Amino acid sequence: MDFFTFRFTSYGLLLVFCTCLFWRATDSSTMNMTQSTSVTPSPSMTTSSSMTTSPSMTTQMTAQPTTAISLIYTQNDLIPAQKYRMILYSRKGSLKQGLRLKQAQKTTTENITLQWNKEDSKISYILMVNDEKEENITLQELESLVQCTVTNLQNTTIYNFTLITVFENITGTGVSIRAATVPRDATGFKAKGQTETSITLQWDKVDDIQDYVLNYEAENVTVPATSEAVVLYNVTNLKSGTRYTFTLYTDFYGLKSNGTSHPAPTVPPQVSSVEVTERNLTTITLQWTSVSKDWEYNVEFDGSVQSPTAQTGDLVIHTVKTLKPGTVYLFSIRTKFSTLLSKPFEKETATVIDCTAIHWSVTETSIRGEVDGAFTSAIAYYGSQPHHNSGFNNSIQFTGLYPGANYTINLMYKDLEQGNCDITMKLGCGYSIYIEWDSPYGVWDSVEIKVSNQEHEVLSRYNYAIIHNFQPAKKYQVSISSKSGSQRSSLFVFTCATDARGVIAGAFFGVLLFVILIGVVVFVMLRRPDIISQQKKSLSRGSKTSVKKAKRIPLERFPGLFNELSADENKGFSLEYEGYNSSREFIATQGPLPSTVSDFWRMIWEQKVRGIVMVTNCTEGGRIKCEQYWPDRNSCICGDLEVFTTSEQKEPDWTLREFKLKHRRTSEERTVRHFHFTAWPDHGVPQGTQVLIQFRALLRRHLETEAAGTPTVVHCSAGVGRTGTIIALDVLLQQMQKEKAVDINGFVYKMRLNRPHMVQTESQYVFLHQCILDSLLLNKKPEENIYENELIYANATALREFDMNNA
Repeated sequence: MDFFTFRFTSYGLLLVFCTCLFWRATDSSTMNMTQSTSVTPSPSMTTSSSMTTSPSMTTQMTAQPTTAISLIYTQNDLIPAQKYRMILYSRKGSLKQGLRLKQAQKTTTENITLQWNKEDSKISYILMVNDEKEENITLQELESLVQCTVTNLQNTTIYNFTLITVFENITGTGVSIRAATVPRDATGFKAKGQTETSITLQWDKVDDIQDYVLNYEAENVTVPATSEAVVLYNVTNLKSGTRYTFTLYTDFYGLKSNGTSHPAPTVPPQVSSVEVTERNLTTITLQWTSVSKDWEYNVEFDGSVQSPTAQTGDLVIHTVKTLKPGTVYLFSIRTKFSTLLSKPFEKETATVIDCTAIHWSVTETSIRGEVDGAFTSAIAYYGSQPHHNSGFNNSIQFTGLYPGANYTINLMYKDLEQGNCDITMKLGCGYSIYIEWDSPYGVWDSVEIKVSNQEHEVLSRYNYAIIHNFQPAKKYQVSISSKSGSQRSSLFVFTCATDARGVIAGAFFGVLLFVILIGVVVFVMLRRPDIISQQKKSLSRGSKTSVKKAKRIPLERFPGLFNELSADENKGFSLEYEGYNSSREFIATQGPLPSTVSDFWRMIWEQKVRGIVMVTNCTEGGRIKCEQYWPDRNSCICGDLEVFTTSEQKEPDWTLREFKLKHRRTSEERTVRHFHFTAWPDHGVPQGTQVLIQFRALLRRHLETEAAGTPTVVHCSAGVGRTGTIIALDVLLQQMQKEKAVDINGFVYKMRLNRPHMVQTESQYVFLHQCILDSLLLNKKPEENIYENELIYANATALREFDMNNA
């Protein structure tokens, strides 16, 4: 027989010898078996057997686990009548469908859960942890898995697990894996520093880990582990004034810790700008724009901190109270978010000076005072003439002032107006005359003054003179001219009056003595009645006296009066035109200078002016008389106002313009009409009266319709001569129409009470009379088409429009 057949059970490896014809039983016929694994292959192993025969021959056979009772192996190709020695032993081997041991996801810092595939229920298990047997094992059998949780382990540690199968006290070699516990979380996790765009985080080092993982705003950043005891990491490219939540994990062989979180904000941004909207003696109001409602603000000054509460829309308004008058304050405004403060925005301003607390020392020509408050400059204004402070530190001193004049002292701290103090100068003693003039254009050496046969020469470095030895309560004619070498300018003649207080005092004491004398006479007469009867006739024959008063001239007498004044060169216009007057319907001012254009427009806005009358050209005779304060095409910015020229209509003798004013803060808009008369020379009069009368008619139409109830600004170059003439013409023509009488002298007198030199020259005063006369004669003529003569009425188009509007 040339083959052997072996049979062994699936659980016993029993070798069965088949009887054959040529078989002899010898000692060597017994087969020895070497066993290296359990009888039944464990689920993770198969039994691989080798059989050696003699002669030398080795056969590899593999027994697959089956449900059969025994396994049969047949060896072929044997030599008959030979003695074979057969050895059967097992060797471990792996199959794809063997025992599969793995680590479950339910791993913590102290526990590791293992899982393997479920096999026969007759098999038991031994679990070795780091080559030591784990005594306390609780198995949990699931549907197709066996699960075991190992507890009381160390975090952040790698363990070696070996699972050994046991069947009938026979153990397999086992299956091994390595598994790690979850790492512990970092401690001391906090924000170390913040800026507007970054946050620096800090935490304590965690040993034995590989990396740190930082999570925020859907971002995951890996931070390598270092040997430093404290780990620092700077998170950049963040938004200012925003709260972030950071979660820090430790990573150990792919396992993340539970994570620790810390919220941290970025620093809010700085306030972009701060405005001072109101200042007074003890309060200052600040205003700025807020970007986020989540932010708060701190106002710091003088060591104190205040938190604004008032907010209107996007504007934050805060009023700081109980401040000291005239004090400079530096306010630091910080944005506050959480506990973080932004960089400070610093705003320096000052409270207003209390002018009533200043002790003024006022003489006839000087003002002195000690100011308890902050100011950098002080200017005294009388009309349009500034006088600069000559004092130092907190002292104010002005010299060379007009006696009896009203001065406004403007105190400034840098560009802040600190207060306006009104001071009235003391009147002179009545024995001197104070004269002040504007420096003439061109080259000149001195100014020559003639008063009452006295001549005085003043060098060019001075612009005033004080002449003494005059009598009080008298008028003196003054002539003044400039000199350059042997050349002399034309004379400028005016009248100056000295103070009447000495005469008034003398008259008072004279009257007092007279009253005392009358008392004595009455006492004597009462004691002597016979004297009374003798004096009755004499008392009844007192002399008659009359007082000449300025009065209105009836229209029927005006032509004769005009001819009378024109014929008398010495007693006519030259004496009568020196009067003073004012009217509240107009604001008389000088032409704006380059430095006063913004102030001019500010006055237009504050006084709600609807019309401007300009009776000068910007340049006359090669000299600049007035700054062009309106734009030609584009708009111009004047302080808080933006000025637009919306229309312009040029005529031969005047130009009509329309301006639009827009306030840059409130966006309020207003319309202002501009009446520019271009045919009037400085210190002179127009060529004829009719052109000015027509121009006045256009102006009157505007005053009665668009500008009713608001003042109208009138200016020339100096704001007195031509300005006073056009104002007087408008008022007197109204008086002529309504009252059938005019009082030219009386009205000019009233104007000059408020503004000296109104109707400046004699020629202007005479021209004013001529305008009234021509208007009177024109009204008496029968109606005719006055526009047929284009040579006389060059502005026919504008007049037709005016009459159409009146109709």
